[in-house]
Amino acid sequence: MYRRILAAIDSSEISRLALGQAVRLAQALEATIRLVHGVDQVTTNTYKPADMDRFVNSHREAGQALLDEAATVVRDAGVQCEERVLDIDVIGRGRLPEAIVREADSWGADLILLGTHARRGVSHLLLGSVAEGVVLIASKPVLVVSADAAKAAADLEDPIGNLLVAVDGTPASEPALGEAIRLARDLGRQLRVVFAQEGAAAGGGDGGRATAVLEAAQAAAREAGVEAQTRVLEGSRAGGIADAVVAEAGAWPARMIVLGTHGRQGLERLLVGSVAEAVLHRSAVPVLLVRSAGGD
Repeated sequence: MYRRILAAIDSSEISRLALGQAVRLAQALEATIRLVHGVDQVTTNTYKPADMDRFVNSHREAGQALLDEAATVVRDAGVQCEERVLDIDVIGRGRLPEAIVREADSWGADLILLGTHARRGVSHLLLGSVAEGVVLIASKPVLVVSADAAKAAADLEDPIGNLLVAVDGTPASEPALGEAIRLARDLGRQLRVVFAQEGAAAGGGDGGRATAVLEAAQAAAREAGVEAQTRVLEGSRAGGIADAVVAEAGAWPARMIVLGTHGRQGLERLLVGSVAEAVLHRSAVPVLLVRSAGGD
């Protein structure tokens, strides 16, 4: 399923921890990792040309050294690895999020992996707003790994573990369900599908709809050779639903949460309103965001 994983790294501790998660996933799926590191030249346009060249070259060398060190870790783990410095200049190649997404598209990546500082919110994602930008524009699945999740996974015998996917019966959640089913099949892990929606539909007010959605999800999983457990989560607000999803993942336990997103509409357009944004803020396990086909 995921044969090519693009991991954006910097020199931070969370980046190193997230790389460990990428390695473990690549080992389980026999995937290749491409490491990328961005060198931002936009901020050098006030320098004199000679000074700018020295500045850029020194940062490119530092970036390449960072990539070389990380690539050694990846290869020592028995995973195939490529590396690439992404130059972001003033001529119009775009900001770093666009460069990461463009690199993922041109390389044919199946997954983009990014780290985030634990429970600090989307505005504090790896490289400032870079990961937030990637989440908003990427058409490929994006795995967001928090420091909490990466640290916990490092101590687990099975750091990949089971998957939990939240659905709400809307088209936005269908690609996430399909992605979770395929990933559970390829990893040989268990899958739990939870029905999550704000308002009465999450409780007893629309139990028939929840049952129908979950039964359809079970049937789709069974067709792929995956036995899926199901559960209805109750909550009246986005925060309540997010808390329920995170709590369910922790109690089961799941090692990854899968959610759908509408893509370039902003984080307020993630699955069931602001639920996925809140899950990103609170989750102590990696969160896989899967964009719906009609997300533009």
